[in-house]
Amino acid sequence: MESLQSNEELFAHASGQRQSIDYSQDCPRGCGLSLTTTEDKEHNCITKLRTTIEELRTEMTCKMEDQKREMEAMFDLQRGHMLKKETALQGQIEALKTELSRLGERLKTLLDVEMNRQQELDRLTSERAEIMALLKELQSEKQNTVTLCQHCSLGNKGKVTNV
Repeated sequence: MESLQSNEELFAHASGQRQSIDYSQDCPRGCGLSLTTTEDKEHNCITKLRTTIEELRTEMTCKMEDQKREMEAMFDLQRGHMLKKETALQGQIEALKTELSRLGERLKTLLDVEMNRQQELDRLTSERAEIMALLKELQSEKQNTVTLCQHCSLGNKGKVTNV
């Protein structure tokens, strides 16, 4: 099998196609990168690792910016939703305040009507008591006075019993 690989290498080298055959191996200096034999001559571990780190840093920065934009968009949506909800709640609060004011006025009116009714009831009770007292007084006077009949009154001086 070795002769087959070496024949392929020889053929590839002879035809100028050595680059198409990829024989990779880990860097002998310990950086962990896979190298082909053509890169082996020009390989600088520090430079290659710095380049790799910079590529990863750039990729990470792009991902973070994408996530930041997504989060900002999500926050904007939530903020808009909360503003709509706040506006709706403020409208409901105003409606409730108006309703409370209306009910307060209605309660005040009902209390005024009740107070007037109570005053009228007290007045009527007082008048009734006065009328009852007058009625009793009249009844007691009537029992004490003798009434004369119109036919018998002055001429006959006859007395009639109370009716």
